[in-house]
Amino acid sequence: PDLPDDSAEATAWLQEEARRLDVSRSRPEPVLKGRHLLQRGWEAGPGMGRILDRAYEAQLDGEFAGVEEALQWLEDQGIPESPVTQPGKPKS
Repeated sequence: PDLPDDSAEATAWLQEEARRLDVSRSRPEPVLKGRHLLQRGWEAGPGMGRILDRAYEAQLDGEFAGVEEALQWLEDQGIPESPVTQPGKPKS
């Protein structure tokens, strides 16, 4: 929807939208969680955290809304399933 021209009206509209979407006081729950990466063969650690941070930003940007879409996003980003091939981690 188009925003009103008046900033007070725009603020009221934004607050109403936040209430409607139930995000007025909290951030949306991340779709992609560590358990999803663990199931894909990742090991817990800083690398996993970086991927989850990137995924959450992508979620907030509207790139995906569900788990299946998030897993597809991982593939589209070239993020591997195996911890052996994690970026920056040497192969054993």
